Amino acid sequence: MAVTNYTITGHDLYIKESITGQYFQDGGLAIVQWDLGYNPKYHPVSEWASNPIMVSWTGWYNKDYVGVGSGIFGSNGSLTGDPGPLFLFIDFGNASNATPSMFGQVWMGQITDILTLPGGNVVIDLNSANIQSVVGSRIGDTLITTDWNTWQPTAIPEPSYSAFAVVLFAVAVIAKKMTTKKTQ
Repeated sequence: MAVTNYTITGHDLYIKESITGQYFQDGGLAIVQWDLGYNPKYHPVSEWASNPIMVSWTGWYNKDYVGVGSGIFGSNGSLTGDPGPLFLFIDFGNASNATPSMFGQVWMGQITDILTLPGGNVVIDLNSANIQSVVGSRIGDTLITTDWNTWQPTAIPEPSYSAFAVVLFAVAVIAKKMTTKKTQ
């Protein structure tokens, strides 16, 4: 697998701070990656904040970009040779219009599936990406932040053994009937 330079682009997407309802004006944001198979959605912040394999603060957002539309995303690129999905991390503390109530307000979402790593340059268009919120939520074309100091990971679903139990019971019944027929 080749090292690939991923950049992001997007337009007409907004970022809204949940406490005051203010829209993020402009500022930096990070492209983050963990090892393949690690999903921060199921882990506490203290764990996933300490073990990413790539954090690139090369992304930017401008709510009122003139000439192309509004809510413009972009980045200068992030090199990776690992197939783990890419995440976008937005911190209101980095906003040019940050107020004390905005500190701690973040949004993070998965913006790619497993990477194929074709090498060269690849552009991720957020308008056509399957964005899956991890911290905060997405409603229509608005990414809504949450206070990550209160982040609670989603429980990892336990595997269901009921199907296995049904199959095991059916095998026992069939085995019992077969042994009963042989003895008659």
